[in-house]
Amino acid sequence: MTVVVDTGGIIALVDADDAHHHTIRAMYEADPRAWVLLWVILPEVDYLLARHVGAGAAAAFRHDLAVGAFRVEWGTDADLARAHALCAQYDALTLGLVLRDGDRGGRTPLCPRYRDGGPARFRRRQLAARHAAAAA
Repeated sequence: MTVVVDTGGIIALVDADDAHHHTIRAMYEADPRAWVLLWVILPEVDYLLARHVGAGAAAAFRHDLAVGAFRVEWGTDADLARAHALCAQYDALTLGLVLRDGDRGGRTPLCPRYRDGGPARFRRRQLAARHAAAAA
């Protein structure tokens, strides 16, 4: 299963002080190639790591990206066209290109091609709950 992870999931993975760190780290280590990061979260992760965890954590994250520790989904022109169409079709939902804070779960319009039967996007609480359910 592909796991498209948002900013909070990556922060929890890196930040040992995060309440979900151990659970998320165990999930990542079980299948790191399943994790996909949308390019749109990279600047935010870099900023938040530098500001709240430390410059070393941000540098390590950039290094991990450079050496391919994470799969990054850069998208295509077709993805952008599809995102535009979805935003227009569901205008009342004000989707935008990514889900905003306060939204709960669901797919971002930029990752419609991940349709392998499971949720396409996880917040850190969802990752932790999913890992706990799988371990039970």
